[in-house]
Amino acid sequence: MQHLNTWKDKEEITIKQEKTYKRFSFKTIMSELLDFLQLNKGLIYTIKQLTIAPGETLRGYLQTDRERLTGPAKFFILTVGLFYLVFFQFAHSPGVEGDLDQMEAEGNEDFVTYFQVYFLDQLSIWSALAIFLFALLSRLFYRKHDLYYTEHFIIHAYINAQMAFYKLVLLPFILLIGDTGYNALEIIITLIFYVYVLHHFFREKIIHSLWKSLLIMILGYTLFFIAVGVFWFLFGVFLGLSGAVG
Repeated sequence: MQHLNTWKDKEEITIKQEKTYKRFSFKTIMSELLDFLQLNKGLIYTIKQLTIAPGETLRGYLQTDRERLTGPAKFFILTVGLFYLVFFQFAHSPGVEGDLDQMEAEGNEDFVTYFQVYFLDQLSIWSALAIFLFALLSRLFYRKHDLYYTEHFIIHAYINAQMAFYKLVLLPFILLIGDTGYNALEIIITLIFYVYVLHHFFREKIIHSLWKSLLIMILGYTLFFIAVGVFWFLFGVFLGLSGAVG
């Protein structure tokens, strides 16, 4: 498939391509088998390509090669949703559980119930909020590359979805190293993968990719937790006022 190196002065690209047929051979049969197993396209292909060639793969997707990858929204929902579904079967958060038990003992049962139902049980949805923040910061730090905000959003949606897959694969290690060890391993791998992808995508010096990745992650998660904290504080105040009125 034809690739263009730039979108400059263009809002859309039209490709006209002739269809070529080849005689059947062992290679064509193997290609059909790989297509059937989704190794040449689809979910498995997406995971493989984002592992071995993330920069080239994402540049191709943002340009013209969009047929073989699983879309960013579907990929994110599948991997992040599956990760959190399995995560709560392995992990325990004594600090969070202790705080919730204390709040429940203090008579805040409604808040604890809503927090469980609308936050802990919906973490895959809440985590999407972080993507908006990462994309905003990425647009700021990589503004010279002239990408739309939505294109930065797609890049970070793929990165976070791929990270969810890696964290899912690593989940059994919780049984060996515990929650704290797993969280440390998760942070290290996330940072390495962020630097790896952004370095290969934007083709900047590794030191630039490192500090930009660090800032995007630190500021992104800081803003995310501030936003979540403010929301639940206001929600708690609302519940308190509702209880007082009732």
